[in-house]
Amino acid sequence: MNILHFIEKIPLFELEFIEHIGVPYFVLLYLIDVYCTFRMCKSFNEPTWTSFIPFYN
Repeated sequence: MNILHFIEKIPLFELEFIEHIGVPYFVLLYLIDVYCTFRMCKSFNEPTWTSFIPFYN
């Protein structure tokens, strides 16, 4: 079972969404996550390079 079969079972979520704008949408979510993590690391005096690595936190 791959991820698309799992996503098809989510109510009110259509497969066409993934096929047409899926990649730009997930890139946008990644950039929002990087920005928020960067600001958080900066405010807590942590190394900011960690915000660019997915799943590091």
